[in-house]
Amino acid sequence: MKSVLAQIRSAHLIAPLAAAMTLACEDDVVSTLSVKAEFEPASVDFGDVTVGTSARRGVELKNTGSVPFTVKSVDLPASFSLRAEKGKFEDTAIPVGSSLALDAIFLAQDAGEKTGTIVVHGEAGEAKLEVRANGVVRMVPDLVIEPTSLNFGTVEIGGQSRLPIVIKNNGNAEGIVTRATLESTGALGDPYALAGTLPIAIPAGGTQSFEVVFQPQSEGPKADRMVYEAQAPAGSLFLQLDGAGALARGGLSCSPSAIAFGGVERGQSKSQDLTCTANGGIARLIGASFPNGETLFVLPTPPGTADLTPGQSVTFPVEFRAEGSPVPHSATLSVQFNGVNGMETLSIPVTGEVTPPPVTSTAMSILLRWDTNFTDVDLHLVRPGGALWSNTGECSYLYTAPDWGIASDPTDNPFLDVDDTNGRGPENINLNVAAPGNYEVWIHYYDDNGLGTSRATVEVYIAGNLAGTFDRNLSCNDMWHVGTIAWDGTAGTFNPSTQVQRDAHGACF
Repeated sequence: MKSVLAQIRSAHLIAPLAAAMTLACEDDVVSTLSVKAEFEPASVDFGDVTVGTSARRGVELKNTGSVPFTVKSVDLPASFSLRAEKGKFEDTAIPVGSSLALDAIFLAQDAGEKTGTIVVHGEAGEAKLEVRANGVVRMVPDLVIEPTSLNFGTVEIGGQSRLPIVIKNNGNAEGIVTRATLESTGALGDPYALAGTLPIAIPAGGTQSFEVVFQPQSEGPKADRMVYEAQAPAGSLFLQLDGAGALARGGLSCSPSAIAFGGVERGQSKSQDLTCTANGGIARLIGASFPNGETLFVLPTPPGTADLTPGQSVTFPVEFRAEGSPVPHSATLSVQFNGVNGMETLSIPVTGEVTPPPVTSTAMSILLRWDTNFTDVDLHLVRPGGALWSNTGECSYLYTAPDWGIASDPTDNPFLDVDDTNGRGPENINLNVAAPGNYEVWIHYYDDNGLGTSRATVEVYIAGNLAGTFDRNLSCNDMWHVGTIAWDGTAGTFNPSTQVQRDAHGACF
């Protein structure tokens, strides 16, 4: 009887214990499969950031759970954003124990303290990053020198050559340049001097032009650096200088020793004469040439072989034919001669810059502006029969100078002459010569940087005349069909459109 009672008591004790153990095991499984992510560090303080600029700090989003953490959406407080290396990172799965490197960014649009919480939502769970920054207005000069280097080529001893420079003040306060010296000697004069008076005050947004004079007193290369000192808080400016002094006996000198064409409108050409003179004895001019493959700088009538007596000269034109994208170009013109030292070569630096044509001289030009900083709105021009995002069918930031019309002929190609990725524009596409057909104008809001809606304004010029101005509010990833240019080969019309569609090519949350 006692054994029966013991069995009954045992059964009553064991059953609840087994049930409790089962529940405990199930709880362990649930607690083990946790979804959790954390930011490292958990907070970011950007400190003081000058209004009109941005600051970024690196953070890591770490999966501290036991299953992959998949990013689904991000909540951003005003003036703050969160970026991965390649832009969007939603739908990114972070493996257990791994981290995703991100940049927290603050855009200082106005003065004052900004705080908030960036929240990354996963399929389950979320991670929070506390952020703080303070926008401040600083009144400081920002002095820059253009160009940052000069090459005077070869100048005979006792002669001189001059080249221009410009000092710009891109800041919001006056900047004062106090003096200029050569890094090698701490003074000016041999072999480089500055034609201009210092100290000089340059107002905010202003410029000041100078000339640098090269006057060698001895033979050989003369590399140096001119240092322009400025009052605090502006720092010193540095100008790299190169030139060479040459003996005058039985030699050849060319003037100018360096040719600077400056800006030349695309499709136009500019010419300067180069005069080469024998000095100190007879010199034989053999010829002059640019490197093989050089097409923008040319010699329309290259000089032939000529024996020159002292003081006798040969003059020939050097031409810059501006084609292609609006960028600076440079080359070296080699002048070969035979003099007292045997076969020699004079090197003449040549520079020029392609500039966009005015809208009044093109078949069609499109100009885009918008009303927000730190955002990227893009302009697209689609050729007849072409398509958006096609390397031969459109002109855009992806294909800035596609080969349309006659193959390898740049005169009938469109050019995206300006691509602004940081707000307001302008961006413009110019097409000098256009084949007949319908050309589609599109605007794409590529990246709002978390700032929301922008208002885009488009000016369309046809055959040098303004065909219309059109504007529209756009959200990130909106693709606006502005309209169609109907071109007959010499004139055209514009048919506006209000079509707006969504496009996933942008970097938008």
